[in-house]
Amino acid sequence: MLNNALALVINEKLEQDLLVLPTLPNVALKIREATENPNTNVTAMAELITLDPALSARIIKISNSAFMGRQVKVQTVAQAVTRIGLSQIKNITTALAIEQLFEAQHPLITKLMDRALKDIINVTTTALAALTLYQTNSQDKRLNIDTMTLAAMVHNIGYLPILAEAERNPEVFANQKFIDTLSPAVVSAVSTKIIAQWEFDALFAQISRHAFDSQVTNTHVDYIDFIRLAYLLNGKLDNDIAESVRNNLQLKKITEDFSEFDTPEFNDLVAKGKSIFSE
Repeated sequence: MLNNALALVINEKLEQDLLVLPTLPNVALKIREATENPNTNVTAMAELITLDPALSARIIKISNSAFMGRQVKVQTVAQAVTRIGLSQIKNITTALAIEQLFEAQHPLITKLMDRALKDIINVTTTALAALTLYQTNSQDKRLNIDTMTLAAMVHNIGYLPILAEAERNPEVFANQKFIDTLSPAVVSAVSTKIIAQWEFDALFAQISRHAFDSQVTNTHVDYIDFIRLAYLLNGKLDNDIAESVRNNLQLKKITEDFSEFDTPEFNDLVAKGKSIFSE
């Protein structure tokens, strides 16, 4: 009953375009605009990123991480932009800036925002670590780290306006049961709406729409496989879905032995990924 009440409100507002959707942080908007300008060079991009000290630090961290596969450490934002590449910096900076949106005033909603962000970061860093391991083992480099990072960070972004709606009506919806019993379909519908409003590539909406539907799969290895693998490794899938995901991952030869994800090396890779994000 609780879930139906909240889902009804969210779906009704979605249909009438009345649900207040979040906007991208200003720094992300400026960087995305700059990447569309053919005259933007590494120096100009670095100067833009440097305007946000926290983002600058994270850009340097991720450029020095194992996800980028380099041994020599960079020291400056310009060096980090050069390593990541102008074509990829758009997705990386957007993904890193998104966590700025997870803010609230109501104590319970703040707690739920923090939990939602923690879950998203866990999925993102686990997916990145798994993709890095897969690429090392298979030498299959078709998937990009920047796309993986952004896809994982936005696949469940729908929680933001849902929690904001609860905060606007705390006397009715400031109850953890509303959020805990929300169906993935409701969150996915809101997520895809946000992704469309932000004018992201259709790929990101497809990933959000099908992330929790194990019946939807491709014959080739794709980003959604690593998001599902991340949920599996974090114990966030029901048993029947988990079994289907395991079988599909093995069929695609993403892994033959899941014990490779239970090693100090893999756990360290995930931990270092989490250190890129503020907590």
